[in-house]
Amino acid sequence: MPNYSYVAQKPDGQIVKGTYSAKDQNEVYNNLREQGYFPHEINEQGKVLSLSSLNTTKKAKKLKLKDLSVFCKQFSAILKAGIPVLKCLDLLKRQATDKNVELVLNGLYEDVQRGIPLSDAMKGQKNVFPQILISMIEAGEATGSLEYSFDRMSIHFEKEIKINQKLSKALIYPIMMVVVCILAVIVLLVAVVPKFATMFEEAGMKLPFSTQILIGAEKFLMNFWWLVGILTVGAVIGFMKFKDTQQGKRMIHSLYFKIPVIADLIQKTSAEKFTRTTATMLSAGVSLVNALDMVQRVIENTIVKEAVGKIKEDVIKGKGLSDAVSRFRFFPVMVPQMIEVGEESGSLDKMLENTANFYENEVDNQITVVTTLIEPAILVVLAVVVGFIVMSIVQPMFGMINTVS
Repeated sequence: MPNYSYVAQKPDGQIVKGTYSAKDQNEVYNNLREQGYFPHEINEQGKVLSLSSLNTTKKAKKLKLKDLSVFCKQFSAILKAGIPVLKCLDLLKRQATDKNVELVLNGLYEDVQRGIPLSDAMKGQKNVFPQILISMIEAGEATGSLEYSFDRMSIHFEKEIKINQKLSKALIYPIMMVVVCILAVIVLLVAVVPKFATMFEEAGMKLPFSTQILIGAEKFLMNFWWLVGILTVGAVIGFMKFKDTQQGKRMIHSLYFKIPVIADLIQKTSAEKFTRTTATMLSAGVSLVNALDMVQRVIENTIVKEAVGKIKEDVIKGKGLSDAVSRFRFFPVMVPQMIEVGEESGSLDKMLENTANFYENEVDNQITVVTTLIEPAILVVLAVVVGFIVMSIVQPMFGMINTVS
């Protein structure tokens, strides 16, 4: 077996060097970790091993909002009990039930054990942790209020989860209705219309224009179902790719603001996220410019994201936040007014948080309105489509009855 030289660190911080015979570099790394050492360097015949290739956290996936919320809440509670960060990570990784969370916590524990600050350890897993959490932890370490930062972020993620769940529930029923509508039309075209079409052809009668359209659609679907399938899949894939492009995002997000009821929902959702994120960052001692930079990263709507960038530029030039926000009409009028009150009273973070709570309730109400309006709209469309099919069948049947009479 080849020989490897290593440089490692003991739990007490002492640096040790030595050699190890193993079949590969991974075995050296794993054996050192089992002894409680953290490898800094492993050499084989003059070649330096990239330890990042051995670090198991490289396999970790992005944490879900629920996992982030639980992680922050537990970390805050343990820190408030006076337990140091390294011990917190040790406790959390021991009780982790999710494999991905366990991988993440193991990586953080190993990095902090080496003396790396928690925020820097989290930066090393930037594909796992959102930037807003890393920035909050960095601010908490700088101000000595790490437990407060974790507490704020747990609340932040809980609010985000709550809104996402409301939006998801609001979309489930309309999507189900659309699917039912499509399936009903397909069943009528495939199972019902062909029988009547055969009967009409045998009778040799002249069919109304609507019936001709219906029978033509049925024949096309039966003969070219494969083409319909290819076109449908192609359209879906094309749309999915288009919406991920910058031009596609901008076009779709601009369209949102032109649909009356949807525009109100997007407007209030953007206001809630803008004020919530800004308040969270400011409360942790982050500067307003850096807070706006973070808001720009977490906002999903391209139009709002560009607006936040312009607001940040205005603030850098010395303009007040309320004046900068008031330039954009898609922010509700209440937002700049509340910001102005917060600026004058010196409690901008508190006022932004109150505004965010207000619009959280407004989003809830708006989702109810959207759901209430979408349901009858889908039913009307379904009634029109099915009614057209039924009338196209019934109309020539009445003609046949009149002929027989």
